[in-house]
Amino acid sequence: MPLWQLKFKSVLGKVCLMFGTSGIRGVYMQDITPALASRIAAIFSDKKLVVGRDIRESGPALFKAVCKGAFAAGAEVIDLGIVPTPTVALASKRHACRGIMLTASHNPPEYNGLKLIEGGKEIGKGLEKEITRRYTAGEGADAAGGQSNRIITHDNGIVEC
Repeated sequence: MPLWQLKFKSVLGKVCLMFGTSGIRGVYMQDITPALASRIAAIFSDKKLVVGRDIRESGPALFKAVCKGAFAAGAEVIDLGIVPTPTVALASKRHACRGIMLTASHNPPEYNGLKLIEGGKEIGKGLEKEITRRYTAGEGADAAGGQSNRIITHDNGIVEC
């Protein structure tokens, strides 16, 4: 059994939120749910949030959830569409804001995840601990019911740089 499967099997049902080596990943609708994505986005968003995703089937639902969370936090969402992860890092620098990439990288198709980016790179352990603390304290719990019909800016030009 691959090491990443052992890691998830040993913590499922015991931890509400767990950052791994590359964000938060798990099986969609088991570990990674729209409610979790909304809460993380509400906690992580500032004034603006760039969001990109890979081609997984769960991407659009998680994107909508991230938007609801960002809107609940009062943030503007900049949609990058389907892009590779480094594009979200570049966009976070270009727009001077945080970013979320919806991807589970090389994991099987039933997985997805949230990679949190700030200043063009993945967030550090300190911010991971702060987000975990706020999540565990119940912050962002009302974000899933937020509006999803607010204006979303599209930045299709980021890939043309």
